[in-house]
Amino acid sequence: MPVNLDRQMLHQVLSNIIRNAIQAVTAHRERGHVEVGVITEHEAFSVTVDDDGPGVPASMRDSVFDPYVTTKAEGTGLGLAIVKKIVVEHGGTIDAGSGPLGGARFKIRIPRLRSPASQAVREVPPALSRSGVRSI
Repeated sequence: MPVNLDRQMLHQVLSNIIRNAIQAVTAHRERGHVEVGVITEHEAFSVTVDDDGPGVPASMRDSVFDPYVTTKAEGTGLGLAIVKKIVVEHGGTIDAGSGPLGGARFKIRIPRLRSPASQAVREVPPALSRSGVRSI
C-alpha cells in the first residue's frame, strides 16, 4: 500500500477499531467474527473492519466519532474520536455503517501516494505537519 502515513498511528487506528469490534461481539455472545480487508480504489486504499456484533445504530453513525460519545458502560468515548483525528490528519476519511456480516463496518480510506489528497497532506507547512509522516 504505497501511502503517506505514520505506521504507529495506523497501528493505533486499526488496534482501536478491531478491539472495539471484538468487545462488541463478545458482549453479546461467547464467539463471533471480525474481518479486516483492503480494497484498492482509484486514488485511495480502503481498509474495512467488519464484525457480526450488534452494529452501530443508524442514529449514532454520524456522532460515533465525536468525543465522549460511547455505547459502553465503562467507555470514555475518546477512542473513535482519536481514530478519526489520525485518519483525517493523513488525508483520509472514516465511516461507520452496517457490514456484510450483519454487524458494524468501519471503512477507512487512505489516499494513495501521489494522489491529490496525498499531495495536499505532504504540502502542509512543516510547522503544522506531524513528525514521522512518511511514505511506506
